[in-house]
Amino acid sequence: MPAQHGHKLAAEAFEPRELVRQARLAEEAGFDFVEISDHFHPRRRATTASRS
Repeated sequence: MPAQHGHKLAAEAFEPRELVRQARLAEEAGFDFVEISDHFHPRRRATTASRS
């Protein structure tokens, strides 16, 4: 079986539309498959309300 090459999509780092865009680009570039993480945890700072 020949080696296959894939691209890993990071759901915790990108918005859904960007993930789809990246998957399409990977397909166009000839990757054999794409994978996506099975969790969503944004890498954005949480905003907190100030306490008085």
